[in-house]
Amino acid sequence: MINRLRTLLMNASAFGSPGFPFPGEEIIPAEYRPRSLPPYLQAVRSILFGSNPDRLYTNYRLAQYTGLLHVAGLEDPAAVSYEPRLSPKAFAGVFGLFTEGSDLPVTPYGEAEADDSAGRCVLQWQVAVESEQRISVVALNPFRKSVEDFEVADGMGGPVSLNPAVRLVFAPQEGASWLVTSRGRPGRPLADVLATLEAGSEGFVGPLFDAPGLGEYRNMWRSHPFWTHRFAALLKAVAVQTENSPTGGAL
Repeated sequence: MINRLRTLLMNASAFGSPGFPFPGEEIIPAEYRPRSLPPYLQAVRSILFGSNPDRLYTNYRLAQYTGLLHVAGLEDPAAVSYEPRLSPKAFAGVFGLFTEGSDLPVTPYGEAEADDSAGRCVLQWQVAVESEQRISVVALNPFRKSVEDFEVADGMGGPVSLNPAVRLVFAPQEGASWLVTSRGRPGRPLADVLATLEAGSEGFVGPLFDAPGLGEYRNMWRSHPFWTHRFAALLKAVAVQTENSPTGGAL
């Protein structure tokens, strides 16, 4: 089922889709062309999705935003019913710490955390044991390489810090290597996202709701007693103004 509102909020080409096995993925029409957005819409999107979001972060937030539109009765008329597979519950088992590589003992521990500012759920490191007491750590997103010393206790090396939230213990065998993946669930509550939007609304409310048929949503944004409905009104306006923007975006 094609959800036009979700397509506009995503504003991405179908050719960049990772496919349906990817969590939260939904149909994007092949003929959809991303829009080139004015600065005020880019500013709103950076609050909604982060400054440089990955696909998992975007899909998770879109599942939440689809739920808000459903609750407020502003969903796409083509979306006859709200699909549970697009809800955050559909991401069960996706988040956590994972490893692949050498068939030797390795254990990441700590917290898989998303970067809500950038909009990134996925962090990865390629690690390789270089000697009995040295391991190389290559962070893949963003790229950073380091070589760390480690100690051995009870036959295991480490712990080595991959970032402030994740550490690794491993078999200290030279040549062993692993890809370590942290998939963190977006942690910033939607009410906090809305508060940021409201705090910055002076810069975008005027142009955002300045289109035929958006007066109802402007009033909902300004005065509805439920924050869910205020948020949904803004999302609806973002979708409408995205559709009104010229094609040519690079997403």
